[in-house]
Amino acid sequence: MDEYKPSRAKTYDLIDSDARTGRILYVTPIEYLGRGLIKKHFQELKNLGINPQVIVFDMRKVFPNAARKAFPGVLIQHDYFHVMKTIHWHLRNAMAEFRQKLKEKGVYTQDLWECRWIILKNLENWTSEDHKLMQRLLNIYSGTVIEDILVIKEQIRDIFLKSQDKKEAYLRRDELCSNPVLKQNQHFDNIFKFLSTHYFEYMVNFLDHPQVPRSGNSENVIRVWRQMEKVRYGFKTAKGRLDHLKLYQVSTYLKGEFG
Repeated sequence: MDEYKPSRAKTYDLIDSDARTGRILYVTPIEYLGRGLIKKHFQELKNLGINPQVIVFDMRKVFPNAARKAFPGVLIQHDYFHVMKTIHWHLRNAMAEFRQKLKEKGVYTQDLWECRWIILKNLENWTSEDHKLMQRLLNIYSGTVIEDILVIKEQIRDIFLKSQDKKEAYLRRDELCSNPVLKQNQHFDNIFKFLSTHYFEYMVNFLDHPQVPRSGNSENVIRVWRQMEKVRYGFKTAKGRLDHLKLYQVSTYLKGEFG
C-alpha cells in the first residue's frame, strides 16, 4: 500500500497492489492519513474479500496498528525502497553540510556537486567512468565525510542484502551503530536513531520469511497509474478514477472475461 497525489485532485489517494504480480487491487481517496481513516480503508479491503498475509508499506507510524486491527496476525514489512530513501536523505544532508562548510572557507566544491549522485548510486551500478571520477574524488577527500558516506551506505545495504536472517541483520546493525563515526556527525546519528527504533523489525521481516518481498514495488505501480492519468489529463472525480480502474482490471487482468 502507498499513497499518491492524483492529477486534478486536492486530496491524496491510497493505492493497493499485489507485490508479486504488480496488479493494482484498489484505489480510494483519503483526506488525510489519520488512524481512523486508515483503519476504515483496511476494513473496506476486507469487505471486498482481500485478506493479506503480508502488507508492505512505508514507515508511516499509523499503518502497522491499523493493519493489525483489520487483519489480526498480518505480517508487516516496511518497503526497502522507502527505507533506503530515508537513508539517502540523511546522507545527502551530510554531504550538503560538508560542501557548505568548504564553500564558506573558499574551497572549490564543484567536483562534489557534479559527483553527488554517483556518491549515492549503488556501487554495482557504477560505470567505468564513475569509478574513475570517484577515484579522483577520493584522492582529494580521503578521510572526510565523503569517504564515510560511501562506507556507511554500503554497510547499511549489506544489512538488508547480505544478512541470511533477522538475527544476522540485528548483529550487522548493532556493529554499524557502534561505529563512533556515526556519533560524530548529526546526520549519521540520525541514521543510527532511525535504525535503532523498534520499527527495524518491520524492515527485516522478509529475511525470516522467504515468501515476503522486501519491496512492494508500489513506485512501479504508481508509475503505471500515472501514465493512465496522463492520457486522460487526469480524472475529474474519485469515482472516475475507480471506474477506470475497474475497466482496466477487467480488460488487462481478466482479459475481458467476467466469469
